[in-house]
Amino acid sequence: MKTLRFRIAVVYTALIVAAMAVLGLILLRTESARFQDDLDERLLAEARLTTEAAAPLLRQSPSIEMLDPLTERLGVEGGVRVTIIAPDGRVLGDSDDDPARMENHANRPEVQAALGGAVGRARRESGSLGDEMRYIAVPIRGSPAPGESSGPLLGIARVATPTSAVDADLRRIAISVTIAAALTALGAAVLAALIAGPVTRPLEQLRRASAGIAAGAFGQRVEGGGTTEVRELADGFNEMAARLEETVDALASEHSRLEALLAAGADAMFALDRHSVIRYVNPSAEALFGRSVGRSFAEVARNHELTGVVRAALTANEPVGAAVHIEPQNLWLQAFANPIEGGGEWALLLILHDITEVRRAETTRRDFVANVSHELRTPLAGIKAVVETLRDGAIDDPEAAEAFLVRVDMEVDRLVQLVEELLQLARIESGTAPMVMTEVRLSGLLATSIDQFRHQAERTDITLRLDVPDLPPIRADADRLSHAVGNLIHNALKFTPPSGTITVAATCLDGAVRISVSDTGSGIDPADLPRIFERFYVADRARSRRGTGLGLAIVKHVVRAHGGRVWVESTLGRGSRFTIEIPYREPGRNVGPRGESVTAGD
Repeated sequence: MKTLRFRIAVVYTALIVAAMAVLGLILLRTESARFQDDLDERLLAEARLTTEAAAPLLRQSPSIEMLDPLTERLGVEGGVRVTIIAPDGRVLGDSDDDPARMENHANRPEVQAALGGAVGRARRESGSLGDEMRYIAVPIRGSPAPGESSGPLLGIARVATPTSAVDADLRRIAISVTIAAALTALGAAVLAALIAGPVTRPLEQLRRASAGIAAGAFGQRVEGGGTTEVRELADGFNEMAARLEETVDALASEHSRLEALLAAGADAMFALDRHSVIRYVNPSAEALFGRSVGRSFAEVARNHELTGVVRAALTANEPVGAAVHIEPQNLWLQAFANPIEGGGEWALLLILHDITEVRRAETTRRDFVANVSHELRTPLAGIKAVVETLRDGAIDDPEAAEAFLVRVDMEVDRLVQLVEELLQLARIESGTAPMVMTEVRLSGLLATSIDQFRHQAERTDITLRLDVPDLPPIRADADRLSHAVGNLIHNALKFTPPSGTITVAATCLDGAVRISVSDTGSGIDPADLPRIFERFYVADRARSRRGTGLGLAIVKHVVRAHGGRVWVESTLGRGSRFTIEIPYREPGRNVGPRGESVTAGD
């Protein structure tokens, strides 16, 4: 990561390296020019010495035999290559090569310049030696005639030397400059890093502190050392961090309170955006429709009535409420859709209040009134018919009067039974009837319950069986539990045909006592099973005169008063089995897997 300190050091180092590079280039160019000038002056001096030595020989006889030995001697003395060239370009002498084999030099640039009367200079690779050479050529002139400024051109004196020595010197200088620049750059980088440290250290603290605040650690603070600007920046940062911490703490508290408020509500709450996408749900809403954040409400609810409430509220931008029925769960919900102004992505708050129990209570109340009216109407109508018959003259017939009085007595008993069962059910539901909890042995209680119906069973040729092991005593209200079991036995007798069997059994399993009443009767239609324990509900309306429809409701409430539960299993044409489960609790005693009593520590 390129930090500010790194960047400062790089910039300082780059500037110094750039300055050193410019100085090095200037130095190299200066030294190169100086070396070149020195070399040219030395070569020019050697060339002029050569002209002075060669001029007499050229005036006498310009031949190779006379000039070649001279060039060899001058070349050895001067440490250079000496060449004497005739005006027509022929080589008359050369210190390093055989002039007879050398080509004509008239086209050489330095020779052409010298033929024109100037000093010729050139740098190129030698055709005969193969080395890069520096050439200086000067004209060799004879004595001038009277009235002339210069004598006739006798030849060209050319002096050359390899440039390798100069290039080697320049390379050494370049290497020295490069090493010096590298050392200077390294020292500059170290110095820049040391200088940048006091400047960047407070900024690095600010960076780390801001990163901590961004990560949620709002207690970050920085020191105010360094320059005035850095101290002022640190003080401003610390004040900002303190205020931000206070603001975040306040928002977190508000959020926690709001979250707790929404989570504690029993109503399902949804927050939707303007496109009906769910942005928040509370636990009640999640329990109703599952995890749904980020999904379309129409996709989650799958109910056109609920979707219509949401759409209407968003379109009209005003609260909308309606009672909605949810089919799969058979729920009634009161939906309240309230648009939110300035809520960000929350454009609508939808609250679903479960009114299923209210609807059910209303339905139950209506059914109760209708059922009570129906149950009362039948015996009252019978009594009224008997009274009218007796008034019309049947009272004068002793036998008929006696028969009608028996019928009236039966209808009155039916009314009394109905009223007593209604009162008993009302007391149990309201809790006004106290439960007298005592130690009860199920074997005796169930045997007594069967004995009450033994005579009735024998009259209809129905076998009553008792299958109860030696169970430990339980705490229960003996009278109410006996009444509940009696209702189940009586119900079984009504729907078991002659030669049938009714079995009363009990067992202890998983810390609970189970009492079952099984019969071989006609069974119950599966459609009636969910409502079999409702008040006044009779599975087969053709048998409605054989009972009030309150017996199983009383059983359910008696069992619930003991903290237990009751259920039924039935197959049409094969019979039914009603099961009562009551939790078994007794200090210092546990229940074994077969119902045996096991004391603590066994």
